[in-house]
Amino acid sequence: NMEASLHALVQPDGPRTAALADIQGFLIASAGETHHQEGLAAFAAIASDMVARTRMLLPLADVAAIRISDTNRIVLSCRLFSSGGQGLGVATLGPGEPSSEDADRVVSELSEVVAGKSATSDE
Repeated sequence: NMEASLHALVQPDGPRTAALADIQGFLIASAGETHHQEGLAAFAAIASDMVARTRMLLPLADVAAIRISDTNRIVLSCRLFSSGGQGLGVATLGPGEPSSEDADRVVSELSEVVAGKSATSDE
C-alpha cells in the first residue's frame, strides 16, 4: 500500500506530510497532514526540473535528493527516482527529514509497487 509506505516517513519530530507524485506534479498518494499534499506534489515537479537544469550547468550524475530548509528549521525534501518507466518523487515537509535509511526503504517499496502496477497495466 502506497499510503502505508509514505506513512512510515511521517514522524512527530520529522516530516508531518509525505507525498508521492510524478514529475509533472500529479499527486499519486500521500500521508500525514492533508493541507500541504498538493504543494508537495507540485514541488516534486519543480525538483525534477531544477535537477535537469542543474545537470546542464554542472557535472552532476543522477541526483537522488534535494533538501531545502527555512529559517524556522522546516525541512522540505524530495527523493527523485524512476519506476515503471516514469519519473517520480517522494516529497516530505516538517520540522525534520526522514532518515536516509527510511527514505531509501520507502522509495524502494514504492518503486516496486509502481513497477508492478505498470507491468499489470501493460498486459
